[in-house]
Amino acid sequence: MFLIIDLTLLLPGKFALGDAAGNYNCGLECLFRFYSYGLERQFDEELYKDFEQLSLDFYHKGNLYGLEKYWAFHHYQAYDCH
Repeated sequence: MFLIIDLTLLLPGKFALGDAAGNYNCGLECLFRFYSYGLERQFDEELYKDFEQLSLDFYHKGNLYGLEKYWAFHHYQAYDCH
């Protein structure tokens, strides 16, 4: 017996973005915390770019939570990520 896994289900934020489209922000807030705290522990350029873009996208929609987590990441990080 083989288990087939759709790898797109493992992409960060797939469900959070779907929930946010329905005006449910709990998953989105978890995603922003994942980005912020996860990048503090182990920086990854691709995840950082996703975090930055998603923060801006939701800021333009009137949601400040992502921008707050983005600011906190830069304010509290122990090293320069660039």
